[in-house]
Amino acid sequence: QRYAVRQNRCLSGTVRNYGDETAEEDEKDLSKEYCVSLPNGELVSSQQVVAEIFKYLKRTAERGCSCTNIHRVSLTHPVDFSEEQKNLLKLAATTAGFSEIQLLPEPIAAAKGYFATSGILGQNILVFDLGAGTLDLSFVHQDPHHGYHLPVLPLGKFDCGGDDFDQLLYDYLEKVYVSQGEPTFCDNVDFINLSVMLQCRMAKEKLSRNEEIRFKAS
Repeated sequence: QRYAVRQNRCLSGTVRNYGDETAEEDEKDLSKEYCVSLPNGELVSSQQVVAEIFKYLKRTAERGCSCTNIHRVSLTHPVDFSEEQKNLLKLAATTAGFSEIQLLPEPIAAAKGYFATSGILGQNILVFDLGAGTLDLSFVHQDPHHGYHLPVLPLGKFDCGGDDFDQLLYDYLEKVYVSQGEPTFCDNVDFINLSVMLQCRMAKEKLSRNEEIRFKAS
């Protein structure tokens, strides 16, 4: 079992590693055989987990649109995925039951999705991709004859994402609580109180819409 480590703290029962840039790269690397232990003791690989997620999404989509079999799927991936990683992603989708699989780099998918919903988009698009653990910046060019492409390599930052914001808010609020004579959020300083961390995430999301909110750790 792996533990997610950040600032000498641990999140038990996860497979994400926050330690450094290499760890962030490993997170995207499907070719690395991470194993997860299920409650019944069975060990499954990261590729098996991805395939099972695809199967679940396929079944859900089929129930939602009353289709007997959805065989086509479009999947997005980070722009720095190697051919091996793309092939493994396709393999997981094939295992899930898809026969026609389209792979799209995430910035291009974002530009196409925005265009499909708004209808207003120039030839040159700057795409900000702020995820859970990374921030990617990509320049996308729309050619009327050849579609979308990336004329220059994208830039990324491996320690700037939603999880980092959650952690900063968690650490800040814990210091405030301790300064007021309250105990730390977790008895063991090497672990994180997952319940409070979830509250921090919800608080962060509320602060996206409100200038001020009330917070009480529980």
